[in-house]
Amino acid sequence: MLPHIPHRFFAAATPWIVAILATVLWSMAAGKDVSWDVVNHHLYLPFSWLSGRTDADLFPVGPQSYQNPLAYVPFYVMVVSEWPAWSIGLVLAALHSANLVLLWHLALCLWKDQHQQRLWAFIATALGGITPVFLQNAGTSSIDPFTSILVLGALLCVIHPGAAKSDRAMVGAGLLAGFAFAFKQSNATYCLALAGVLLLQPWTGTRKLHTVLLFGLGGIAGAAAGIGWWSWMLWERFGNPLFPLLNDIFQSPYAPQQPMLADRFRPHTGMQWISRIWEMAWLKRFIYQEIFTPDIRPAAALSVAMIGLAGAALRRLGVLATSASAAGWTRVDTSLTGFALISYVLWLYTSGNGRYGLPLLMVCGVLLARWACLALPQAVARIALLVIGVSQMLYFSSAGDVRFVPKPWDDESYLDVQVPDRLKAEPFLHLTLGLQTNGVVAPFLHHGGAMINPIGQLALPMDGPTGHELKRRLKHWEGRTRFLFPAFSMEDPKIGPKVSVLLSDALYRFGLDVDWSDCETIVFGNPSAGSGLWATSLHGEYRDGKIGRRLLSCRAAPIQRVWPNYEAERKAAEAVFHKLERTCPRIYGPPAMATDRGVLQWQRFYPNTDAIVSVSETAGVIVQHGRRNIDQYLGSIEEVMQGKRPINCEMWSLLAPD
Repeated sequence: MLPHIPHRFFAAATPWIVAILATVLWSMAAGKDVSWDVVNHHLYLPFSWLSGRTDADLFPVGPQSYQNPLAYVPFYVMVVSEWPAWSIGLVLAALHSANLVLLWHLALCLWKDQHQQRLWAFIATALGGITPVFLQNAGTSSIDPFTSILVLGALLCVIHPGAAKSDRAMVGAGLLAGFAFAFKQSNATYCLALAGVLLLQPWTGTRKLHTVLLFGLGGIAGAAAGIGWWSWMLWERFGNPLFPLLNDIFQSPYAPQQPMLADRFRPHTGMQWISRIWEMAWLKRFIYQEIFTPDIRPAAALSVAMIGLAGAALRRLGVLATSASAAGWTRVDTSLTGFALISYVLWLYTSGNGRYGLPLLMVCGVLLARWACLALPQAVARIALLVIGVSQMLYFSSAGDVRFVPKPWDDESYLDVQVPDRLKAEPFLHLTLGLQTNGVVAPFLHHGGAMINPIGQLALPMDGPTGHELKRRLKHWEGRTRFLFPAFSMEDPKIGPKVSVLLSDALYRFGLDVDWSDCETIVFGNPSAGSGLWATSLHGEYRDGKIGRRLLSCRAAPIQRVWPNYEAERKAAEAVFHKLERTCPRIYGPPAMATDRGVLQWQRFYPNTDAIVSVSETAGVIVQHGRRNIDQYLGSIEEVMQGKRPINCEMWSLLAPD
């Protein structure tokens, strides 16, 4: 005889079951994601930490090299354990489904003891669950859906009516928020938003001031447990516990001392702080993510809120009769709305990146349902929300990108990296060239090797503390150093000579050149796609939005030629770069630590805006935007240096010309 299972168990388990099924089914249909970040650092970070490579490597995957690796460990363990790709996606999707369960409980708080509570909670959860950013990242190696669980959990602890006088709830909220910050520092926006909500609550009588302190103490404890050990290592090594972030404060000599703050999605005019809400509904890239992510829900929520405010004003003036509503405004509404407003401002101020705004965007769906319930007749509200939800899914699935780089699920390894036996058996120092470091191959090479990215998002100098570390490693690995870069169509007479000149010129400042007689081929994924990514720029692969599928590992040889005017030409070009950086620090920042050489031109890449500036005696000064394929001519070197042509510091539109 089967044991009796209480009805309450089914009631509690049903949201979990529905959430897991919905998230897993969507993730399996969307496929796996082999995005730029996966290839660059998602696998490298936990590998480096667990294999003890942190000290041996130097900026191996660019500025992302020193992110906290802890949250990426589960993905790494599953990959190196050779789990089938589909099983990795299933596990990650099941974990990420907790976001939907937390949205369900947040919605229950909003409709507490009100008519049709569970129906409205289901509608609100569904509208939050169809957040495009969540759909794109659910079941992938991105840690944003994971840290979103921590943020939403902290939010539930803060606004839940039953936790109004619970010290343990406040400490728990702080711990969750602290861990969210530890795993990804962009979650500081939500820590501040939660603190802002709590600071307002004592004046409404729902909290005592000491609970705010308990939240803060819990946050400190969570952050210390999640990142304290890693920050201590960074402090000892670089003098910055969040290296290379906030280096304008900590002034580490190993990184630029101007803030590193991605500017590509941040508002650049006062109007954009408001217009971003409906711009997110446009079918355009680079509004708040690099790919198509149309979202009509924020604009719909704003419209419903305006209707509600207008109705409330008319009722107060006596124009409309007061009617019995199925739900009235509560303190939970105030807290959740306050959280959303504070988070929105902080999110846009710090990044405006959709992945970093995931908790806010999911809460937006809940608020859309709640505000519609308050502002409209119940039947009208439900029909309107059904239309919005269906329209959103049709709009996104037909025109949006379900993944950054989608691939079908299969029984093979999540990342198919084929490395020659020689590179597995012998340790080498690999110098990776380009913005895409292809750090994903590191776990498949000999673990006793090392990796440095001297030409990429941060050009490493040959002087100063960073230059000293670079020279020390080059000397240690002398005779065992190789270059790692995408395999070019060297047999093509139009491409091969340009590539050879490009690399030879770029590597001159290191005293090295490529030994083309000693190259090994690494195959990543489908080797027929993505070869020959560079033509005239070390940054072309980034601008083209492609990921190399065949990589070359070639021996580094001492350079044989002499370039008499190299230093004089470099200093003349750097005078131009310095003038641009002083005149327009927001666009041309942070200042590069070194200048790279391209084909017949000098180049600097500015990660805050993805701007690439080229200086040439013949072509003049040209600004390229790595994501727009649009060049801007600033004038000749003489015209720029003598001020004959004005330098426009107004931020250009970052919208891709689709």
